[in-house]
Amino acid sequence: MDAIIRLLSDNADNRYTVVNPQNRKSDAEDIFQKPQVTVFYSEGTFDKRKSSVNSPYHHDATFNIWIQAAAKATVNLAVLQDPASTPGQCAAALANSNSASVLVDEKADQLLSALFDVIMSPVNRNLGADYVTSRWITQIKKNNPEPMGAIVTETAFLTLTAQCEEEVSGETPSEGLGGIDTVIELDNEKEQKQGVTV
Repeated sequence: MDAIIRLLSDNADNRYTVVNPQNRKSDAEDIFQKPQVTVFYSEGTFDKRKSSVNSPYHHDATFNIWIQAAAKATVNLAVLQDPASTPGQCAAALANSNSASVLVDEKADQLLSALFDVIMSPVNRNLGADYVTSRWITQIKKNNPEPMGAIVTETAFLTLTAQCEEEVSGETPSEGLGGIDTVIELDNEKEQKQGVTV
């Protein structure tokens, strides 16, 4: 997952910011300033037929890449606030205003397209890692725009599958370094012992 996050971050080109799940913001103004992208590990399966008994293990991993975008409605306020504007001019200004729902949907489409281009580009076939043998975006889904005050937000996600090889390190937990000296008293005799491992 770290490789995917690095890949998307390195190719953001100021179009979005990649945040981890703990740092996701729900503040509409922050999302309006720059769309957010978050990568989640969703699930994985291990195919015994494609794996070695002693590793590497074939791992079919699934990731969800969530996006959040936001937009504000735009309208020619100069016309609406001008006392000299006729009702026809005001109506024309309102008719030419851009709906925030339309704008955020366009922004989400552009972001999904950018992420698709990054992930599915032939040069990124390994998703920035040595062990990825295959990757594929299997689904794109958008949710309905949601108003948050003067801002409308929209969430969407891509489902990414990747075939990886997982190695087992074979490392075992190491014993603690050093110990605590203890004094044990037996039948009025004191015996110096070392025994409590830190």
